[in-house]
Amino acid sequence: MIYDRILNEFLFSLHKMGKERGMVIEKPAVIRSIARPSPEVDILDVKKRVPDVQLIFIVLPRDGELYARVKKTGDREVGVVTQCIKNQNVSKCAPATIGNLLLKINAKIGGTNNVLGQRSRPVVFGRPVMIMGADVNHPPSGDAMTPSVAAVVGSINSFASQYAVEVRHQKHRTEIIQDLKEMTKNLLKTFYATTRFKPERIVMYRDGVSDSQFLEVLVSELKAMRGACSELDKDYQPAITFLVVQKRHHTRLFCQDREGVGRCKNIPPGTTVDTTITHPSERNFYLCSHQGIQGTSRPTHYHVLWDDSDLTMDVLEELTYAMCHLYSRCTRSVSIPTPAYYAHLAAYRGKVHIQELCCSETSSQASGAASGPSDAVLSKAVKVERGHGIQSKLYYV
Repeated sequence: MIYDRILNEFLFSLHKMGKERGMVIEKPAVIRSIARPSPEVDILDVKKRVPDVQLIFIVLPRDGELYARVKKTGDREVGVVTQCIKNQNVSKCAPATIGNLLLKINAKIGGTNNVLGQRSRPVVFGRPVMIMGADVNHPPSGDAMTPSVAAVVGSINSFASQYAVEVRHQKHRTEIIQDLKEMTKNLLKTFYATTRFKPERIVMYRDGVSDSQFLEVLVSELKAMRGACSELDKDYQPAITFLVVQKRHHTRLFCQDREGVGRCKNIPPGTTVDTTITHPSERNFYLCSHQGIQGTSRPTHYHVLWDDSDLTMDVLEELTYAMCHLYSRCTRSVSIPTPAYYAHLAAYRGKVHIQELCCSETSSQASGAASGPSDAVLSKAVKVERGHGIQSKLYYV
């Protein structure tokens, strides 16, 4: 249990650093300390006592499985943003930890941490464009029942710094996103409701696809995206660019004529290779967008499966590198584009939401009881109740 003195010191440091960074953090409306953790009851009670609460900050013990219960209650039942932190991090009160928390809190309540400068903004942003990311979270290899969770995100402003999210469950270990048409329609509606423009170009970063699935994914998912646009307006046909993001490969890049960057002497961030070691006929490139801190940097491999805009490789590489700088959780560039990263987080959160249901399903089927939860129950489980802000806004960061 956190002592009051330690908690007050942590809150003071949070308030002080937030003020230095331009964030107005008021004193907590309610502070509760309980002996037996019951996050569901406490979150509902806080919501009842403070109906317009923006954020519920929860200090978790070192061990235990309260995180999933906290997120499930906050996301699905009361529609309140929650921020968890372990008690040992509160006790240490490290400035780096507080800085990272402020980044997450600001993004969760609707703030913007990173934007592209006017000079460094790719030419793609000259006209209305929606940048999308998609990923599917599969159950572990020993699990033969739990459904997969698909997540798709789409930018909802001209800076591609804020995103809407759609999450769906689907058949066990199915990589093709089954409800992509409906998910894309919802994202396009949110984009229009926010910007009052229809995107003239859509750029999709699809994560988690192997080489053998390229054709199947392209045929199914590109058709679904086309169908979503035509169902909204039969004359609406935006240019679509479809890229696959791959991290699981064995290619490594090293400096030859100069020393590397950092302690591990890795290649500098932004290193791009689109000749010699790439496919002789297909459009693909390697991009190391992050700075390797430990070990050898692993570049990300990008495959351009479709491009209606006929963008040059330089433009695609510049856009991809720029999208790696907009991740709200840190101040550096990350290894994959921000929308693909957010889709990965959203799919994992959906898995957290249905984990308890699937565990009970497994146990009931093992004992010969009735079958597990229905599709309606699972759909409700992965759905997020957005209590404030723009509807469908991404609160998974």
